[in-house]
Amino acid sequence: MDSREALVALNMVAHVGPVRARQLLEHFGDAAKILSASKQQLLHVRGIGEETADSIAGWEKSVDLAAEMKRVADSGCEIVIQSDAHYPELLREIYQRHKGEFQWRINSIDRLSGSTRFREAVELGLLESLIQELQRESLRFQEQSAPYLLYPRR
Repeated sequence: MDSREALVALNMVAHVGPVRARQLLEHFGDAAKILSASKQQLLHVRGIGEETADSIAGWEKSVDLAAEMKRVADSGCEIVIQSDAHYPELLREIYQRHKGEFQWRINSIDRLSGSTRFREAVELGLLESLIQELQRESLRFQEQSAPYLLYPRR
């Protein structure tokens, strides 16, 4: 597997969003090393918990890389990665240019949401699962508070 295929596979792994992918790449150096790492090695990376480590360590069970690469080829697309000579320079520089701005946004999200739980979900690409969790909590609250309502919901 070359680095291009490894990056495609990494981006298809559940619980790995852009922030986690960057953390993993900074720690391991390249995507192929991440995908071949053991669960224990993955757990040493800041922000990687049991569930994410399991997903990455068992990526071959959930990711059909061959089918994805065929889909890319059949559609006439090309996967461009940062090490490619024709990778857009502005994209290569964007993170460095706006590093301070990202920190400002993190602090703003904390103020807006009132919790680091929301910020972490945004950073780790888990916003959808947080929304589902909050919906479940809301339903539990509605069920628990229903007997105390003066005007019951219909």
